[in-house]
Amino acid sequence: MTPTSDLRSRLALAAIDLFARKGFEASTVDEIAAAVGVNRRTFFRYFPAKEDAVFFDLPELLDILKSNLEAGTGDAIPVAGHALALQLDELVSRGDLVRRRDALVQSTPALADRELVWAGEYQRILGEFLGRGYTASRDQMYARIVAAALLAAFGQVITAWIRDGQEPKSLFAELTDDVTESMTSTGVRGSGPGPGHPDTLAVRSDSADDAALSKQASR
Repeated sequence: MTPTSDLRSRLALAAIDLFARKGFEASTVDEIAAAVGVNRRTFFRYFPAKEDAVFFDLPELLDILKSNLEAGTGDAIPVAGHALALQLDELVSRGDLVRRRDALVQSTPALADRELVWAGEYQRILGEFLGRGYTASRDQMYARIVAAALLAAFGQVITAWIRDGQEPKSLFAELTDDVTESMTSTGVRGSGPGPGHPDTLAVRSDSADDAALSKQASR
């Protein structure tokens, strides 16, 4: 860790400590900076606003996600699921920080809003990866839908781990398999409507009706 990144981490952890003790709104940038022995200008050199200090590690995690997506081979949805599983490993290794951040986000609307911004970055990165090589508007749209499904599973697993102590890795693997199975029958990795698609059901219904009529006519 470089001295620059070390100071950035110290400022972030000081901010998280202060927010937990005093509350987010009651805490000031001057107090955060003073806790580390620097001035407010130094704080703003690393963070545009005090909300950003709480999510100080997410730029690094997003870089890791991008690297793991690029390194993956095979069908896109399983690759994306594996890259998110590696993100899960990173978050579990930072368990105390993740739990403290979750508590702050749950009690602070401003931090919940900022978390949504970061969630949007995850959505963008995964959507672009899943839609790579496809030019049709429908395929690009479906890629974003698949990304949202994977991220929904990811978020649910993290919440269950933080609040209920559930083991996250195997649960996420199961959910990723479910998403892969249900979403590759239609969309960017498939060739047409899946078995549960309304268009398919309509065709089956018509065919069944035709068969029934033919059977009656032959009697």
